[in-house]
Amino acid sequence: MVRARVQDGVFVPMDPIPVDWTDGHEVVVEDADRDRAQSVESWIREFDAMGPAEYEPGEWEQVQEILREADEQSKSYVRRERGLEW
Repeated sequence: MVRARVQDGVFVPMDPIPVDWTDGHEVVVEDADRDRAQSVESWIREFDAMGPAEYEPGEWEQVQEILREADEQSKSYVRRERGLEW
């Protein structure tokens, strides 16, 4: 795929043009912004189709404990680095 931008009403390539594209070679130009928006919308539909996230019993508590431990470790590290902890 060759990307291009519009400049003064003319398509200006942003990528090298393939060597087999000689003068008069016909190409199709599409709006990249529209394609990105459609891609995001498609991703959202697929994500929504998966349904709500559900945790196994005790799983959320495990996540919370891991985050609490990481928080404590980072605070301890900062205290040591600042010389506030012996």
